[in-house]
Amino acid sequence: MSANILLQTTIPDAFDDWNIRRFSKLAATLAETHSVTKRNLQRSEDGIDETLVNLAEHGFDQVWILGVDGGEGLNSTEVAGLSRFWSAGHGLLIARDHSDMGACLLDVGPIGHAHYFHSKNQDPNESLRCRDDQDTLSIEWPNYHSGPNGDFQTIEVLKPDHPLVWNAETKHVLQEFPSHPHEGSVGVPPGCSNAELLVRGTSKVSGAKFGEVVAFEECKEHGRGVAESSFHHFADYNWDPRLGCPSFVTEQCSSQVLRNPNRLGDVQAYIQNLGRWLS
Repeated sequence: MSANILLQTTIPDAFDDWNIRRFSKLAATLAETHSVTKRNLQRSEDGIDETLVNLAEHGFDQVWILGVDGGEGLNSTEVAGLSRFWSAGHGLLIARDHSDMGACLLDVGPIGHAHYFHSKNQDPNESLRCRDDQDTLSIEWPNYHSGPNGDFQTIEVLKPDHPLVWNAETKHVLQEFPSHPHEGSVGVPPGCSNAELLVRGTSKVSGAKFGEVVAFEECKEHGRGVAESSFHHFADYNWDPRLGCPSFVTEQCSSQVLRNPNRLGDVQAYIQNLGRWLS
């Protein structure tokens, strides 16, 4: 079933940042079977992104939010708009990354509380509230090192029967995602019986396990939803480092994706699964 999907970042258009143009391959993969609108945060004179506040009026079936801001990207009115959209039974995906990136999304509802941050809604496992990536010291935990940009990580699929984690082309459960030196982490919120942790990653530094994908089934309170540990699973730079990245990204990247582009098949299948399932 074709869906009308909004891909939206939590920052205004900025060339030297993770603006929506840096997710062109994600958009193209979804556009193979769905209608896709791509946009950055755009506020009117009253300081509100009217599209986020009135999502239903624009006919969207799903919203994919890329939480690329430092923590205060969306205001309370915009967050309330997302919450209303999800509460009305529509599909919602929230992908963020390390530390407090996308922390403004905490109040969207249970899908916000599936994300663990540095300064709020911390991982309930206190032993994991510590630095994992040891190279980029300016980035605080959670910052799990699943591998360099431009490389792959082996993922652990906890619910192999779930439709999100099946690669129909190769007829196997997903095995790999693009890696990133400092991913965030997700988990099932307390008392949330309609959510389950589908995928875990493993730090290549400490061996620590961290949640990468939490899926929410539709219920009377909200539609289907997915909490993602890192938007870098979807970013152009992680699929093809030649496409570049913001200047503040200084870590050495790998050439594994360029050498083995067919290995992106798992994440591409995952994206197609998300497009179908969230509707």
